[in-house]
Order: sequence, then C-alpha cells, then structure tokens
Amino acid sequence: MKTFKAQDIPTALKKGFFLMRSDPELALQVRQLVLTIIICVVCAYGAYVLFIEPRQETVAKRQAHIQDIQGQATVGQADVLAGHLQKLTQDIKKKEHTLAILTLQEELLREQWQKQGNDDRFHQVIFTLATSAPVDMQQDLLKMSQKDPRSLEGFTLFPVHIEGKSHFENIFQYLSFLETSPEIGFLDRIELAVHSDDPAEKAQVNFKVDLGRLEVTNVF
Repeated sequence: MKTFKAQDIPTALKKGFFLMRSDPELALQVRQLVLTIIICVVCAYGAYVLFIEPRQETVAKRQAHIQDIQGQATVGQADVLAGHLQKLTQDIKKKEHTLAILTLQEELLREQWQKQGNDDRFHQVIFTLATSAPVDMQQDLLKMSQKDPRSLEGFTLFPVHIEGKSHFENIFQYLSFLETSPEIGFLDRIELAVHSDDPAEKAQVNFKVDLGRLEVTNVF
C-alpha cells in the first residue's frame, strides 16, 4: 500500500483541481460540500457566540458570586462563633468566681455557726462563765431543764428552760447579756415574779426563761 506523505498534498490538490475542471458535476458537488461546511461552521460559531458564551459567562459570574457569599458566610460564622465562645468563656469564669465566693462564704458561715452553736460555749454563757458576762449568776440559777431538740430548715434547735432568783438589776443585765450573745439562738417566755409578801425577800425577783441554741445542719 502506497504511503501518503505531506509533499504529495500539492500534487493531489492539482489532480483534484484538474478533475473538477474536467468534470463540472464533480466540481458542483465539491462546491456544495464546501459551502455546506462553511455554513455549518458559521452557524456553530454564531450559536456559540449568541447562546453558549453568554451562558458560560453568566454561570461563571454566578459561581464566583456563590463562592464569595460562601467565603463571607464562613468568615461571618467564624466571627460569630468566636464571639459566642469568648462570651461563654467569660461567663464560665464569672460563674467559677461566684462559686468560689459562695463556697468560701459557706465555709465561714458553717464555721461561725458551729462556734456559736457549740454546746460548751452555750453553757458558759448561760452560767455566766464567759469573760464578757456583766454579772455572776451561778448562785442565782436554781433550775435548768433541757427539752427535746426540734428540727428546723437547715438547723436543729436545742431548747432549755431556766429558773432562778436574784435582784432585778442583775436579772436585767443577765437577760440583756443573753439577748446579745450569738451563742443564744433564741430567747422566749420571760416570766418575773416579785416576793411582795415577804419583806426580807422584797428585793428578790423570781424569773423563768426559755432559750436555746441552734446547731447548723445545712447552711445553703
């Protein structure tokens, strides 16, 4: 089989040109074929320019716009999330600080109430053994009875009933001392009775007092 080479193209074109000149019908068919090819190329190019190229530009612009929006949304979401995270971190620090303060307050209150509700300190106040007692009532206290404890919200109440006899001035100072002592949780039902029938005991006054101490069970 004969191989077709590039240098044979001019010769082939000349032969074809001579054939078309010698054969008008062939020349007509070739011209029609060439015109058809040219028309198809022009139509394809026109369709590309009028329809395809504008759509490609529109699609490219839309894709670029979408990417821009997505980029802005990502940046905006990141900024919003960063702001929320920073606010949450600040809130956590504030809560931790508040919790630390409340924990310290609870410890201080519990320690304070435990000291104030201590049984030994309570009896020292009642019998005026404390150094802050304004009078000595040990000899004037005649009777003391303890009642059953009662549970309150966060506390336990230990009631005590006291009876005694002393001068009114001593009783007044004693009751004032009990009222202002933090070891006394409550002071109630104070009864006074004067010995008006006995001139020897006219200056003596009988007194009865209900009081008690509070013992903390739960501060908060």
